[in-house]
Formats: sequence, C-alpha cells, structure tokens
Amino acid sequence: MNTNQERKMELKFEVGKEYSIKDKRKGDFRARIDKVEGEWVYATVTVGVAQAMSENNWAGPGEPVILRLCLITTAEEVGAPRIPLEQFGRDHWNLFAYIITRTLDYRGILDSKHLKEPDPGYPYRLHGYKPNQEKHAVAKYGDRQGLEDLAAAGLVTITEEDRKPRAKLTGMGHAVVTLALEHKHDGGEWATFTVDPLRAMDNNKTPQQVGGR
Repeated sequence: MNTNQERKMELKFEVGKEYSIKDKRKGDFRARIDKVEGEWVYATVTVGVAQAMSENNWAGPGEPVILRLCLITTAEEVGAPRIPLEQFGRDHWNLFAYIITRTLDYRGILDSKHLKEPDPGYPYRLHGYKPNQEKHAVAKYGDRQGLEDLAAAGLVTITEEDRKPRAKLTGMGHAVVTLALEHKHDGGEWATFTVDPLRAMDNNKTPQQVGGR
C-alpha cells in the first residue's frame, strides 16, 4: 500500500459528505467531497475560502477546489447539528460579544486566532451548562460552528474579506445587543441569557428576553 492510499484510509473521505479541512497550502475551510482519484480530492467549498490554482485566486462557497492528499493536515466530517437560538449558552454569547467588539473597531472582521477551535477537553457550553453535564455541551464544536449557529438564528451574516471571516449584525442582531447589554448591566451571566426565537421580534422588531440571570 502506497503513502497516498494510507493517507486516504486515514482521512476516511466519503463522496457526498462535508468535511472541515485544514490544508497546508489552501488553508482552513469546509468542503463537500465530489470525487477521490488517487492522490487527488475533488471537492466543492461550502464554508470559507480555499486557495485555488494560484496564490491570488481563491475558491469560495459553491466553487470547486482540488486537493492533494499529502497536503491535507486534518479532515473531520461535519456531522454536528445546528444549535438553535434557545439553546445558546456561554460560548455562543461570548462569541456574540466578541463580534460586537470587532464591529466597533474592525468593521466586523474577525481574527481567526481569537476563535475557539474544537477541543475534546473543552466542549461547547450550551444554556444550562454545569461541569460534568454532557447534555448541556457539544463535543467537536468550536467558534466556527458557533458562527454558523448565529447566522442560522438570524443574528449575523457571515462573509469573507481579505481571506478572513466578517460578521455583520442583522436587525435582529442589533435588537439582541440591547438585551444582552441590559442583561450584563444587571449582573447576569452569559450562561443564563436566553432569547426565545418564537417571540424574538414584536411589532416594533424588539426581541423579548426570557429566562432568569
């Protein structure tokens, strides 16, 4: 068995599935696998950007990219479900607060070095989380997945600028900022801050906070 065959088995690619990929030349991104032939992996970018044929040419969501097995550092199947707004806990709201600060100073452009990577020892904490309560935490989850949750909940939109993620608050997101600031001002913790998605916007587009501190 040659090195590329061993690498293919190690990575366990399956056509049609989505993977979070780290590549030595193309960077970090998500992609759906279209075909694997020998040492080459043909995929379509789903989240983020990947360097394409030249240094100044990047493939974004919906665009094809060709990867070489020997250059792929890690590739993890994306199987975690999206976390709904009512289950957001300490880590989601910490990330939301970070977005607010980056909006004030950097037009919403996020620094990848500041984003929490999935860590088996530190699961993503949901609403109601307490130590050793796995039902209130998600393994193999990080801030990039958290960003997708915030976007799916309608709080932000995520784009790319200068090969970095950029988060922009939506109207709903701006309304939640007000509630978040009130919650913190009153001594509340992120772990207990909750916004009910079914009553998130009233006739004046003002979200209704539920739950205690």
